[in-house]
Amino acid sequence: MQCLFVSQAKTGPVNCFSYAVVEPDTLPVLQLMKEGVRAFRAENKEELENLIALSEQLLATDSTFIFILASDKLISESQQLLANHEHLYNFNQLPWPTAKELKYSNQSAILLSTQQTIQKISSLSDRYNGKADYIVWKCPEELPDYASLYTFWNLNAQPVNFFECNYGQLRQVQELIQKLNQTDRISGCFMSGGKLINGVTINASDNYLSNTQFCFPFKEFINLKTQKNSYELIPQWILAHSSTDYMYSVIEATRIPIATGKILHLKSSGKSQYPGGNKNLFRNHGVKIHKDDTGTFHHFDGNAFYTFATDELKDSLLNITLSTRFRITKPATYHSIICQGLNFILKVHRGFLCLTIPTQADYYLSGIPIELNTWYTISLVITEGSKLKVYTNGELNDTITIPPISTGTDLFMIGNSPYQERFQGDIRDIQLWNRGLDSTDIAGLYSPQKNINFCWLVLIPVIFLSILSGIVLFRRKRQRAPVPPTAKVEKPGRMLTSKPPGHHNSLFLFGEFSLFNNTGENLMNQMSPKTQQLFLLVTLKTLLGDGITTRELNDVLWPGMHDAAAKNNRGVTIFNLRQVMSVSTGLMLDYADKHWTIKGLENYYIDFQAFRQQKEVFSANTTNLTLLNDLLDILSQPFLQSIQLEWLDSYKNNVNEEHLKWLMTVSTLPAVRQQPDVMLKIATAMFAIDEVNETALHLRINAYRNKGFEALARTSLENFKKRYRLLYNEEYSHVDF
Repeated sequence: MQCLFVSQAKTGPVNCFSYAVVEPDTLPVLQLMKEGVRAFRAENKEELENLIALSEQLLATDSTFIFILASDKLISESQQLLANHEHLYNFNQLPWPTAKELKYSNQSAILLSTQQTIQKISSLSDRYNGKADYIVWKCPEELPDYASLYTFWNLNAQPVNFFECNYGQLRQVQELIQKLNQTDRISGCFMSGGKLINGVTINASDNYLSNTQFCFPFKEFINLKTQKNSYELIPQWILAHSSTDYMYSVIEATRIPIATGKILHLKSSGKSQYPGGNKNLFRNHGVKIHKDDTGTFHHFDGNAFYTFATDELKDSLLNITLSTRFRITKPATYHSIICQGLNFILKVHRGFLCLTIPTQADYYLSGIPIELNTWYTISLVITEGSKLKVYTNGELNDTITIPPISTGTDLFMIGNSPYQERFQGDIRDIQLWNRGLDSTDIAGLYSPQKNINFCWLVLIPVIFLSILSGIVLFRRKRQRAPVPPTAKVEKPGRMLTSKPPGHHNSLFLFGEFSLFNNTGENLMNQMSPKTQQLFLLVTLKTLLGDGITTRELNDVLWPGMHDAAAKNNRGVTIFNLRQVMSVSTGLMLDYADKHWTIKGLENYYIDFQAFRQQKEVFSANTTNLTLLNDLLDILSQPFLQSIQLEWLDSYKNNVNEEHLKWLMTVSTLPAVRQQPDVMLKIATAMFAIDEVNETALHLRINAYRNKGFEALARTSLENFKKRYRLLYNEEYSHVDF
């Protein structure tokens, strides 16, 4: 087998398939015409590493000819990775090789340009000392008909093996493929939100990894299972039989909410959620909740541990995600983090992370030493095919193949193992899912631990103006430290306060964090998690201040990173953000007077700013119920609902406290108290901030009773009790309504 690493470059003297000519604004699709040929595209370093690992596995067992396509940028960023794999040949290098210079075999390929449609290709094939092994037809706007392809076949005694085409040509290309093949084929694509997606695994045990498209030969029937971490695929199976006339299918992928499939969440506050486990089987064996300048955490003194049980895992761990944030405070040979009997033990052994499973030696994970008194976020994702991915602090660090892990009925232990390998240190949280998460979800679980510098301590209260002194979100369970008084800052100009039609030119901070350009496209789908963080941080600093310095950016987004590394990461993220913002936004990331700002926000509707400005108008006329309803509509969704970042916690707490205080004040206004429907919306807004807020419960029940809806009032109380029980693991006893 020969595995070719192929660049997408568009320069060079020869148009051959190994050079993969690509138009800049089109998505090339390589439709496989021969059995035993596979073509993949790597969009990022993680995908490239996975494809290289796949090619190494196939090298010894398969005669498949593999093409891996990647951008020049990705190639330049992966030189060290590529240098470690001798079976790759980079066709981006010039001068071009002859067939004799190709490693492992003399296989070659010729790409037909749009001008070389019906003619002999001897002059091109002579370059490779004879007949080309593969012929690629680069489709122009009009596809060739079958007669043209047949003519080419007669002239050259060789058929076309590949088509390179645009997405809109796929179905027509399939008809040509069916005519050119004696064996029927089933093909199709994977879509999400109207766009092609890649990285879908097909029959995991057979190492099929789809790159947006699939094309399989079959004789009588085909039955293939698809899977992609963090996505639901409908239909999940690729099915076909010999009586099928036209076999092209579109499989829709929908992103799964992060909470779906979560079995356990051991929180830093000491409160735990068991959406898929049995809380009655969760036991604390001496673990204490401690707090220092980094926050709260579970402290394990070398004797304490937790146990719990769940029946939400299958017989074997085919799909599971485990994520934990911990630090070790005392040296020891072993520190067991979590285990289930002897089925698996995740632990630190002699300063390195490792996984122990029955009858196997320890698998050392990540290769990164675990240092004392340092916080680490470790995430393990096991998917079908026994593939284990290890993420360290949100970044993919290792991918290995392990034997299947059986779950059995043993209890889980946190901070201990059957070998009495007691954990000595602190655990901030542990989360367990009965499904695999992808790199985007994993990155969202990591929030760097840092000390907030003085600038942030000053700007946080300034940004959100009013601070509560007596209201807390969960006053039955905890108390926050008092917040210092704020000084009012002049806003940098008035923003739009009414929504444009169709979400055009809109930025939403309540509910899902979204940025819509002037065509109505949500550009958040094009941003990586780190790019989203950069945009959010600079936007907040722009809206309520003079922007943010480079040093502040590094402290928040790349804490503890060396200056050179931080500069490199910052440069890449800024470049990516500017690329996204160039798509019909009218926005610009600007650097002037040593501060980063977002230019053009004054031309956008921003719900956060609209609320602040309209609230001032309402305070001058508290009988304007139409305006009040608009304000309550904004607050009906949580502030930055889907973003969980440690540096953002203080922002969200201050915003929520300010809004909760305002809602309580509004609920006492005479003109408002006479309107049950408005009172219901106030209660909904309060619950969006605090799901077990008793004042909101009182308001909702009283409003329903004033409307004569006693049954809804009772239902509201019962739902409140369920939420309370789920959150605090105890019954809500105050029922004096």
